[in-house]
Amino acid sequence: MNIDGSNVVQVTSSPYADYHPRFSPDDSKIVFASSRDSDKSEIYLMNADGTDVIRLTNNEVSDYDPCFSPDGLKIFYTSKEEEQEYQVGPPKSHIFMMNTDGSDTVKIKDDPNGNYSDYDPVISPDGTKLLFSSPRTYNDEIYIMDVEGLLSTNLTNTEGWDGRPCFSPDGSKIAFSSDRDGNGVTTDIYIMNSDGKNIVQLTKNAGNNYYPRFSSK
Repeated sequence: MNIDGSNVVQVTSSPYADYHPRFSPDDSKIVFASSRDSDKSEIYLMNADGTDVIRLTNNEVSDYDPCFSPDGLKIFYTSKEEEQEYQVGPPKSHIFMMNTDGSDTVKIKDDPNGNYSDYDPVISPDGTKLLFSSPRTYNDEIYIMDVEGLLSTNLTNTEGWDGRPCFSPDGSKIAFSSDRDGNGVTTDIYIMNSDGKNIVQLTKNAGNNYYPRFSSK
């Protein structure tokens, strides 16, 4: 649709959920998650008008949260392990990278033992940093690391949930969602410097506010 909400056009018509859409850097493609062909979520790619839908992942686990690299050559996404019988704690999730045709899948991690659950991948505008959410501490917090999966840094640290981060176009700011001021009941939008400093609350209302995104200018 247009930025003012007019001219809404439906681009998918699957009987199942299609979600987490992201444009390619040149706006010609949309990557998204869907359970249309499986009882688990997979990653798909299509033209911006909804034509030529291609399935990119075919795994025994759920894949979601896809996003393009700034050069449009890679797609990053979250893959969630399935819950096992007698499992202690929730299933773990990990971040992967692949080519836009689904080939050459690589697991991105700075934890060789796979003890953490990472999700919400977002690549910095210069393509060097990976922003993500993870419950590496007691709560889900926001982290940043090299795109190769090295040297993660904790950017938020509160008793509330912090997640759904995104970079500003110049990479200097990060917007995110948090329930830190809602006692775990309501979620609002916050903004901070890319080093985690100067956090400012942008919304405060009775509803839940998620998935902030910056305009391109």
